[in-house]
Amino acid sequence: MLMQVAIPLYLVKLILSLPLKLTVAAASVMAFTSFFTYEQYEEEFDAFVKLICILRRNLKMKLMRNLPAPLSPLFQSPD
Repeated sequence: MLMQVAIPLYLVKLILSLPLKLTVAAASVMAFTSFFTYEQYEEEFDAFVKLICILRRNLKMKLMRNLPAPLSPLFQSPD
């Protein structure tokens, strides 16, 4: 939980310490490059994301099987 908060805050601090012109230029280049790359390799990206979701689900199930009974409900998906 701490890392989920600390890393984005550190990145925001790093971005705000740079000059605005440099930040906007870098963001524009990254946005164009990522859009172009996604358009070229859309099927591969989608397959990779699907694989990551499956692996995450399997890891979560293995974790829940090995947890003691009182901790197991904390990791269940809300239905």
